[in-house]
Amino acid sequence: MDKKAWWHRLSVYLLGVVDEYWAMREPSQYHDHNPQCDLDPDPTPSEAVD
Repeated sequence: MDKKAWWHRLSVYLLGVVDEYWAMREPSQYHDHNPQCDLDPDPTPSEAVD
C-alpha cells in the first residue's frame, strides 16, 4: 500500500471517529442552554428557490 492510500485511509478513519464523537455528545455538555440554530424555519419564497 502506498503512502497516499495509507494517509487517505487514516484520515477517513479519524474523521469517522470525530463524527461519532459529535453524534454521541450528551446534552449536558451544552451547559446552561440547548444548541441553537440561527436559520429561519420558514424561508421566504426567494430563499426556498435557492
